[in-house]
Amino acid sequence: MEGNGAEDGTVFFDRSVGDFTFQRHERLSGPDFKRAMRTGRRRVGQCVTLWAYHRPDTPPPPARLGVVVARRHGGAVQRNLFKRRTREVFRTHKPWPRGWDFVVAPKTPGPFPPPTPRCGGCAEHNP
Repeated sequence: MEGNGAEDGTVFFDRSVGDFTFQRHERLSGPDFKRAMRTGRRRVGQCVTLWAYHRPDTPPPPARLGVVVARRHGGAVQRNLFKRRTREVFRTHKPWPRGWDFVVAPKTPGPFPPPTPRCGGCAEHNP
């Protein structure tokens, strides 16, 4: 990983752009999805339910994410919006602990609340 810095040596980013993408090997699918939900630890929050399963592989592989949204949570647009926002949180808050599979499901029915502003007061995001 290489940082981008100013001439005085200040490093703005300590990760490359590729680290922020949601890569294929980070996507949970197939039988691993069911295994994480059946045997993983479950935590129920105010808005989402999270299952976390630790894989015993050595060395620990990167964390993976799966998102489940039932039809009772709204139409396809609402369900896909929840999936996109959940993946964005996963993508932008790396690194996650290696060797874990996470499954996220909304607890409350849609429509889902709007995202919080990314920046703290610019005119673009806070008109």
